[in-house]
Amino acid sequence: MNNKIELYELHHNNVDNIGNGIWMNYNKVAIHLPQFKKSFIIDISNINNIVNSFYINYNEDDDYVDLMNFDYYNLKDIVFSNNYYSYCKKANIYTTILPL
Repeated sequence: MNNKIELYELHHNNVDNIGNGIWMNYNKVAIHLPQFKKSFIIDISNINNIVNSFYINYNEDDDYVDLMNFDYYNLKDIVFSNNYYSYCKKANIYTTILPL
């Protein structure tokens, strides 16, 4: 069964742009909430609602995405157990959280 949901693509940090707060924490995907909050509508007082709003894939041409696996929350960062890279492909991160 295929369910369609509306997703918003997140942008990685790079030299020219600090993106939406996505960064690599020991090859795991992490999101820095203060930076993420600058672009998306969130209530960081309820982390449990936020962590189930992120999806991942490693192929931009593929419409199939997986729900990300929450690992822990620490120092204003959400860390997932999903790898930042799969072989040579950087993770594409999406959210159902509405942008500002």
